[in-house]
Amino acid sequence: MIYADTHIHLQDYSSADVKNVVTNANKNNVCEFVNVSSHPADWQKVLDIAAEFKGIIPAVGV
Repeated sequence: MIYADTHIHLQDYSSADVKNVVTNANKNNVCEFVNVSSHPADWQKVLDIAAEFKGIIPAVGV
């Protein structure tokens, strides 16, 4: 079975930590993530993370 994390804030972590979180989650069949922005200042980082990693869906808005 494949799982999804429907509410995560990966932008709050360093790039190395994001890679570790995604890699470890994938090893445990968590392959989809909805990365939620907390405020407009996060939008670009949320979009950048989604572009870098497969399975990450950016959620930006107000």
